[in-house]
Amino acid sequence: MAGGDAFDEFNAYSALQGWSSRIEPGLSFQSPELREALVVWRAAAAGRPLPLRADVTPRAMIQFLPIVAIVDVIHEGDRVRFRRRVTGTELAHTFGIDSPGTFLDETMTEPTLTRWEKTLNAVLRHKGPVRFSGIVEFGKKSYLQVESLLAPLGADPGAPEAILLVVKVEPTKAPAA
Repeated sequence: MAGGDAFDEFNAYSALQGWSSRIEPGLSFQSPELREALVVWRAAAAGRPLPLRADVTPRAMIQFLPIVAIVDVIHEGDRVRFRRRVTGTELAHTFGIDSPGTFLDETMTEPTLTRWEKTLNAVLRHKGPVRFSGIVEFGKKSYLQVESLLAPLGADPGAPEAILLVVKVEPTKAPAA
């Protein structure tokens, strides 16, 4: 599926579900950190369609480590599952998750699981980096605005082995007491 189709399908489903989340075809990030993370991702690719996971080292991502996550892409026949590999300290604190080695489908409930799976699958279909934005609804938190770089990692653009997430989170309003 072409990148535009992946975006259109995700965005139409998101609108139908009443989600504010959107995947955008442009990589015009508002956050300077995300613009820089994209530069680092492209440099790690070194002219290849995607960087290898080994190319996106902690040293290369040092300035983003608190807001970085890496999710493994596990192919089980026709099914794709996502397993947490790395969660930066700021993301772990904000979302209350830091459980490396666990599958999303084993630890998330609906509708959060569907949102995550739809988002990550759109990245896989696009076969390149995307800009994700919207209000995060995670647990009891529905006041967080996110802008994220989601970018596949691996030797084969058709079957990436992981997805890099660099997530900038800002509160849209004060949380309810």
